[in-house]
Formats: sequence, C-alpha cells, structure tokens
Amino acid sequence: MKAGNEFYEPLLRFRIASPKDWKFTRAVWSPAAQIRDPDQFDWRRYAPLPFVGLARTDATGAQLQQLVQVTADRLTGVGVVDDTFARIHLAGHITWMKLQNGGNVDIRTVSWTESVAGHRANKIVAEHTVYVPDKGFVHACRMLGRVYIIFAAGMAFTVTMVSTTDPRSYRESDFEEVLQSISIG
Repeated sequence: MKAGNEFYEPLLRFRIASPKDWKFTRAVWSPAAQIRDPDQFDWRRYAPLPFVGLARTDATGAQLQQLVQVTADRLTGVGVVDDTFARIHLAGHITWMKLQNGGNVDIRTVSWTESVAGHRANKIVAEHTVYVPDKGFVHACRMLGRVYIIFAAGMAFTVTMVSTTDPRSYRESDFEEVLQSISIG
C-alpha cells in the first residue's frame, strides 16, 4: 500500500518512506496478494525477490542514480538472534554476494552489531563492477552497495541500497533518510 511517499506492507508490518524526489518502483511480488497462510507459503521462491523498491533518476528520468530494494525471508526455528547467528548469517550473505558477482566484490565494511528500526541488523558495504552496453560498446561501471539485513519478528528483511561509486551521482543522506524511515511491527 503506497500513500504519497510512504509504503506499508500490512502482512509483514513493514513501513518505508522515500525521499521527496524519489519514486517507488514496481514490486516483483506482493505479500498481501500471495500469502494466505504464512506457514504454508513457499518463502524460498519469493525471498530473493523485492516486495518494495524505490529509485532516484537524473533530471531526464533516463539515468538511474540510486536504488533501494527490500526483500523478506522467514527465519524458521530462530528465536533470539545472537552474535553467533548474526555472524553466520553475515558470512553466508557475503558468500552469496560473491557468487552473484563472479567473485568480483570488494568488501569495505561488515558489522553484525547494527540497529535499524530498533531491531538487530547486519551491515555490508561493498563495491562491484557491472558492465553496461551503450551504443555498441560495453562500459565498466563501479557500483557501491550498502546492505542491511534486519532481524525482526521471525523475519530477515534485506534492504539493499545501490549507487555508482561516483559521489557526484548519489546522495548518501538519501540512503540514511530511507533507513531512518523504516519501521517494523
């Protein structure tokens, strides 16, 4: 459910707001539309797919400047998320990131002691290269990803925030605003 610059997913009880010059992007799936019984739901199928996204483009609307996507996965059989679980989950996510990018990932920062929306969170900041076709040529573009995995109420919400590494093309304050807007519960 979107209202102006705010999105709320009632089944997951997840709220996020967009900075004023951002737009919500089309979600890949809707928990409210697809989940009838959370105990019988195929979380493996939908966990890697974003249920909400937001983006900021350049003045023409053609060039993506910043992107945020959020996914959700159920933490079955997990009670309190302790240091051991957080570290194992963090290591697994880093391995997955490297596999997704052919090992082409430079990890800048990792933490298993963050807090987002009052919930424990893991944080990964990493760079990787994407290859963009443009008029018959392919250009290498360095990307900067900031990933927060928020552990809340038996769920892991993964907030992925991406921009190029060129500080002229993004505003870190926008990402901070998005993170601060999140509420769960």
